[in-house]
Amino acid sequence: MTEDVRHLRAAALAEDLVTLRAESPVGNDLLSLAGEGRLTMEHLRRLVGIELQCHVSELAAYGTIISRFPHHPTTGLYLDLGRLVYEAHFKLRECATVMGIPEERIYRWPSGPSAHAFSGLISWLALHGGQADNALAMYADMTTYFPDCVKLLDRLGGTDLKMPDEFVDYYRGEAPDEMIQKALDVVEFGLAQGEAPAIALERARLTDEHIGRFWQAAADD
Repeated sequence: MTEDVRHLRAAALAEDLVTLRAESPVGNDLLSLAGEGRLTMEHLRRLVGIELQCHVSELAAYGTIISRFPHHPTTGLYLDLGRLVYEAHFKLRECATVMGIPEERIYRWPSGPSAHAFSGLISWLALHGGQADNALAMYADMTTYFPDCVKLLDRLGGTDLKMPDEFVDYYRGEAPDEMIQKALDVVEFGLAQGEAPAIALERARLTDEHIGRFWQAAADD
């Protein structure tokens, strides 16, 4: 199989994911609350608290994938993702401090099935998934989470809610285009090893749904 054909296969999966998102959108309860003018600082604290826990799971998951697939291009992608999350974690800890989350609650609050859903999925995928489905899951994550963070800040910008500068700075971040392309490169590589494109797409869609539960958990009272 030529390199060009592998690129087309990965690009086709990405387009299929776009189609699924358009046909059956996964809601974002936090954006809905913001649009209704009902979002409070406590919801934002919940968001930070949940994401701190996700960071721990992500770092462990990426290390697991590297240990299972210690070769190019897979290792390079997850080293980059790990570095991104590791550096972001310090900024998010600053958010937690400024927003008044007690130290004893960090990594323990919020809890419950929705709060732990995304962490559970990426942990399971790291242990049981292949290279294509894990990488397409990362592609799904980066192409929905970051845009929704920007939408959240845009909606909050017209309200009286006083967001700390640290919060705004953190959630204004964007996924580097290079990293998104690296994720597709790993999808291509996995497909070339015989991994099933249908499974990759299914698990990318699961990622969208679990990110929906991430927002849902933050929106809970």
